[in-house]
Amino acid sequence: MKVFRSSGTVWIAFFSIFAVLTFVTVSPALVAQDLTTSATLTGTVTDTTGAVISGATVIVSGSDNGVSRAIKTEANGDFTVPLLPPGQYSLQVQMKGFKSYQQKGITLVAERSAHQDIRLPIGAESEQIEVTSQAPLLNTGDANLSSEITSKQVEDLPLNLRNVIALATLNSSVSNTSESQALGEGGTSGKADQDVSFLNFGGGFFGTSGYLIDGIWDTDSTWGAAIYVPSVEAVGEFKIQTNSFTAQNGFSTGNVINIQTKSGTSNFHGDVFEFIRNSDLDANNYFNNHNGSPRQQFRRNQFGVSAGGPLYIPGLYKQRDKTFIFGAYEGLRQGSPVNSTFTVPTAAMRTGDFSQLLTGALVTQTVNGTTTNVLDPFGNTIQVNQLFNPATGRVLTNGSVDATVGKQVSCPGGTATCYYRDPFQNNNVSSSINPVGAKLISYYPTPTNGNVSNNFFATASAPTTSNEFIVRVDHNFTDATRMYFRYANKHEQKTNSPTYYGASDPGGPGNIRPNNRYSIATGFSHIFNATTAISANAGFHRWNQGGLYQGYPFDQTTLGLPAALNNGSNQFPEIFVGNGGSSLGPVQGGFGAGIANVGSVSVDATKTFKQHDLSFGFIDVVLQNNGNGPANTQFSFQPDYTSQFLNTSPVGSAGYGFASLLIGTPDSGTNGNPTTLNAFHTAPQRHYIGFYGQDNFKVTKTVVLNLGLRYEFQPSFTERHNRQAYFDYTGINPIGNSVGLSLPGREVYSTSGNRGLNNLNLTNVAPRFGFTDQLNTHIVLRGGYGIFFPPSSFVGIQSSPGYSQATNYDASDNGGLTLKTNLSNPFPNGLLAPTGNALGPLTDVGFNASTGVHYNRHSPLLQQFSLGVQYAFTTNDVLTTSYVGNRGTHLLANYINRTQLDPSLVTAANNNNLVAMVPNPFYGVIKSSSCGLDAPTIQQAHLLQPFPQYCGVQENEPTIGDSYYNALLIDYNHRFHAGLNVLVSYTFSRFIDDTGGTADWAYRGNSNGYRNNYNPGFDRSVDGTDQTHSLVVNYIYELPVGKGKKFAGNAGRVTNAVIGGWQVSGITTIKTGLPLSITGNNNSNYFGGNQHAQQIADPHVSHPGIGSNTVPGTGTWFNTAAFENAPAYTPGNTPRYISRLRSPGYDNWDASLQKVWQLHDTINLQFRSEFYNLPNHANFFTPDTGVDDGVGKFGYITQAFDARSIQFALKVIW
Repeated sequence: MKVFRSSGTVWIAFFSIFAVLTFVTVSPALVAQDLTTSATLTGTVTDTTGAVISGATVIVSGSDNGVSRAIKTEANGDFTVPLLPPGQYSLQVQMKGFKSYQQKGITLVAERSAHQDIRLPIGAESEQIEVTSQAPLLNTGDANLSSEITSKQVEDLPLNLRNVIALATLNSSVSNTSESQALGEGGTSGKADQDVSFLNFGGGFFGTSGYLIDGIWDTDSTWGAAIYVPSVEAVGEFKIQTNSFTAQNGFSTGNVINIQTKSGTSNFHGDVFEFIRNSDLDANNYFNNHNGSPRQQFRRNQFGVSAGGPLYIPGLYKQRDKTFIFGAYEGLRQGSPVNSTFTVPTAAMRTGDFSQLLTGALVTQTVNGTTTNVLDPFGNTIQVNQLFNPATGRVLTNGSVDATVGKQVSCPGGTATCYYRDPFQNNNVSSSINPVGAKLISYYPTPTNGNVSNNFFATASAPTTSNEFIVRVDHNFTDATRMYFRYANKHEQKTNSPTYYGASDPGGPGNIRPNNRYSIATGFSHIFNATTAISANAGFHRWNQGGLYQGYPFDQTTLGLPAALNNGSNQFPEIFVGNGGSSLGPVQGGFGAGIANVGSVSVDATKTFKQHDLSFGFIDVVLQNNGNGPANTQFSFQPDYTSQFLNTSPVGSAGYGFASLLIGTPDSGTNGNPTTLNAFHTAPQRHYIGFYGQDNFKVTKTVVLNLGLRYEFQPSFTERHNRQAYFDYTGINPIGNSVGLSLPGREVYSTSGNRGLNNLNLTNVAPRFGFTDQLNTHIVLRGGYGIFFPPSSFVGIQSSPGYSQATNYDASDNGGLTLKTNLSNPFPNGLLAPTGNALGPLTDVGFNASTGVHYNRHSPLLQQFSLGVQYAFTTNDVLTTSYVGNRGTHLLANYINRTQLDPSLVTAANNNNLVAMVPNPFYGVIKSSSCGLDAPTIQQAHLLQPFPQYCGVQENEPTIGDSYYNALLIDYNHRFHAGLNVLVSYTFSRFIDDTGGTADWAYRGNSNGYRNNYNPGFDRSVDGTDQTHSLVVNYIYELPVGKGKKFAGNAGRVTNAVIGGWQVSGITTIKTGLPLSITGNNNSNYFGGNQHAQQIADPHVSHPGIGSNTVPGTGTWFNTAAFENAPAYTPGNTPRYISRLRSPGYDNWDASLQKVWQLHDTINLQFRSEFYNLPNHANFFTPDTGVDDGVGKFGYITQAFDARSIQFALKVIW
């Protein structure tokens, strides 16, 4: 498989790589830090009178990374030291005639400029002023809003699943609001990196943020998730950037998560660890307690080792300050026994004996409140589950004598004719057993009890295993030139469905999902002189996921099915059975593999010129998706074909699904898609390309302007073999020539000269502006404005009509009276072949247009703005208060129906006209259709809809959305000092839009689609992720007790081993609830528009909240009588989401208690206990919001987040 393939912009990537390689050959060496992974230290040197000192020597030295930079101050006394790896530094300043200055303990973080002003007293150079403090927390260099999470916070805060991305929610404006994704809820096993990264930043949608690792683009093009996330031990720094007004970041809404991996240091450091979770220590879930169910068993072990230091090869290489290496391994073993009950055929049923189903109960019907027995045409009652022989179906004439039964016919209701089948005597179908049906039934497990239903109980394991490792090498060629290389590999395997039927049964549901990630990166940086530097980075990520079904591979001819099915589906078929029967085959997804490749190349340069810190650069991101896997042969066996008729309709209570299976009479089926194994697998690819320039202009000593300009473009997806098409909404379809109509709308295939799905927008110019004004030593005023272009589409937009073709099982031409075929020859006319692009604009005519992609698309655009103030109480305490807003236009929606009838025509008075059957102009021209376009007559409404030659046209990922976000953000940061670190983040916000983005399927109530597809703004409401108040507090506190501490500072060894070395940490999260979306049934043909529910009363009820007074499961969360289905032919009056009607809030307290024993001068033993949901407070999901879900479900809360769980860990640290 080719990793990358050019698509018009390869010359740019080639030129960039060529430029880097040229630079490498002419400069002393290669680079290691770009602007997203490096820090900058700036400052001004003056004397005690405030006069600037030019020519002073400034030396910046890393305490553990071997970095040492020496520069001279400029004429204005300023100095700038760029491209410093994040970490601890010391600062020395020397000037003849002045005392020397030395400051230690300066912490520098990635993508941040720290400023330090130095005053030198007059004196001898040999005299030294020593200062032990960190750089001020005030950000005087730019207007960006961000949260820096230190390595200590990453390692010491309680972190369930030990996935560092989860720390993004330490910023209160960030949330994981998909209930099905958060904390691994709702599955048999824990969630992967992609699930934990299901994040919404304030005023943005999931999929519109950027993930970077070591400056390499790490964002998947399928749905915008992170591909690879390193283990906790491998993370050096974690930064959450919610508002970026500098020009370097793009392809997002300005929200970026930047992870810097650890590198080795001048001294050897490392650890060995194991984390253990055991359900025996956990509390039971709220609803388990409520229902009297036991606690679910669960085990999880996470273990590993990390180590780093100078590279030392005995006898060959030893350079303590030159080459550093770091490596880490982490393993995960997780599992829990899962139980399930199935309904399988009994031993007697397998031989054709279904007599156990006959209990004497009779089939009845209720008409006008009167219940009577259902009689067949001969006056006989019908037993529930009585079986009838479909091979005997015939038409009876009322009043005649049937030759087979020998009795006079009396059709129900006195109709002239009626249908009839002969019963199987005593429900024994042995004489009609189909060999394929019998073979399929043999793959069911033997019942574990004598019941007819719920007769097989199975316990199986649902393990998740993961093994990952990372290796990073950093090399300092000189103080000015650095290089790094990193490789990481994470192999994960999750159980999607356990092997309940047994591991060797190919008909069982067992399915495991490999989820493997690979990451490789390299970087170079070179400092030419005190004012000029350049850096470059290149990297590649691969995400390989899929499904390994226990019935793959499988030869379907061993069942007696045609050999042709193996060409497109060489796995056990999917078998669905009515009457509650359990299924066979890959019902949780069959074999398949999806490969996502993401690569990026970036070049950045910096230049300091007087008061200007200039930077400029380029990035090219290449995104690929490759998928493969066979289609699934499917058959459904409902009771209809073994039931009796009531006139011409099957009797619902008669017949039985397993009997239909045994005699080989499916009611529906398909050979799947495509028809040839591995013949069609799309290979879409696209680029993100961006250029930027940035000038951080120091106007005065206290005022800095951030002036940036970014230009980027996002070429359309192309497909390797041009197997894709867009929809031309104005182009005339040639089908109109045959019916005498001018019909716009046709599909247009890609060609070698026009490979893209949509136009290339070349006007994506994004100005960025920010300012800081240091009013005094304690206060900084900051603000900014910027334009951002989030992804213009995801891979879901790509469509390939004509390149796959299903062949459907056609059981009968007369409503089941007589059957045309059975399982022995399910496709007597053979399998349909894909047409590819041979039909051109006639593709999909008579069916749903499988691609509605609009060629002329807007670029989604977001404007961000903020204004705030920082106040520093001390050098370690800063309060930041900011107003933050954004305005989105042309945002992506999930889809829109382009064939909706004009809503002004949809009225009750006009309904008869709309549903009237009229002559079909397409009759005889369109030979096959899924909506009656091949019939002589058709509904009038269809001919009035746009694009009537199609059954429907759905545009995927249209750029039609608008959004408005306004928020107050308050952050308090107490930097780690005297053993205490505290970060408080509060957000008060309002988020309004008319779209939920392309991932709105994840939120409760997403079925409330557009009521008026001509005016999406009609459905403007609060966003489904809107949370008015959000407070997150995290803290780390080393208790001041024990040797060297404030209390018992002189404790002896034994005493200190008991009372010393204790630390507490925790995360408290309190959020208001999510707005609810009340969904209703489309109770009338609304002709392409979605109906919402109708609100008829106040939905609020007076209750004290969830708890002992209002018990979920026994009472509704809101007044359900306030809603009903909308009146016929009306859109309904409820908005997409109701701001005043919200789910329960979220209140969670996680805490950790640690104890450290010193085993040796440099070796410590750490024990930690972590408590998730420490007070065992029940946090609930949203209630059921479907009007038609019925009493006992609508309005009820039936799910809760995890109860308290406890995790223990042991670490040896050196």
